[in-house]
Amino acid sequence: MKTNKLYFNILFALFLIFILFTFTACAIEDNSCSHTWDWVVTIPPTTITSGNEVYTCLRCGQTGINRLIPAIPSVITSVTISIDTPRKGEIPNTTATAVDNNYTLSEVSWLPAYDQSFYGVIYTATLTLTATDGFTFTGLNSAFINGQSATVQINTGSTITIAYTFPPISSEMDFSFSISFEQIVNDNMILSWTGINNPLVIPHTDGVSITITLDNFNEYSSIEWYIASKDIKHTNIASFELKSSYFKHTDVGTHSLTVEVIMNGIPYNRTIQFLVTNSN
Repeated sequence: MKTNKLYFNILFALFLIFILFTFTACAIEDNSCSHTWDWVVTIPPTTITSGNEVYTCLRCGQTGINRLIPAIPSVITSVTISIDTPRKGEIPNTTATAVDNNYTLSEVSWLPAYDQSFYGVIYTATLTLTATDGFTFTGLNSAFINGQSATVQINTGSTITIAYTFPPISSEMDFSFSISFEQIVNDNMILSWTGINNPLVIPHTDGVSITITLDNFNEYSSIEWYIASKDIKHTNIASFELKSSYFKHTDVGTHSLTVEVIMNGIPYNRTIQFLVTNSN
């Protein structure tokens, strides 16, 4: 019986020695462990504070160097940019503005890269946004330029490149005319002009005319003037001469003069009204 107990104690002691050797050998002799190293997080980072991790042997627990884990960046989910709309006769503005201050803006690049804008030109604006420290574009959901959805072309997390194509430059912005007229006496009709600057009241009798001149005449491939109520048309001329002979006393009332032009294959038009009244 004592022999069996002694035998058992010897086996148990050998077992403990084996266990002790297996789990402490690396700590005692570095060469005795085939280390498996990896970074082990000891302090998780937050959006406010950085964390810490230690290079650790996953087999024996031996540790090496420490390093910081940067704080988790806040996600920029949407960006809102404002850019001046291109206008005829103006060089497109290369400066953009933003609602938020968690990113910076590059200059705006324009295609096509014309020095001046003309009617019908379709411009695309492109710019790059760079997230400031502590922020990321990873997770961005939307981008807007002038309230319209913009295209996100590149998103690296720290930067994004966005683009927006503006509608064709409209003639309605600055479709301009010049008016000249002759002063007369003994008038029996008055033509009141509205729609250009302040309304003009012009004495009007036989032999008197009012000239309306279309600015930037050479920019248009086609021009047509017409007074619909009188079936009067003139084409491809810079000025329209509104003659008193077009109207009779029975034509008292509101009439319209329309000019239609074509620029770069795109049609534009402008209608201006005038009122013919009897004078006393």
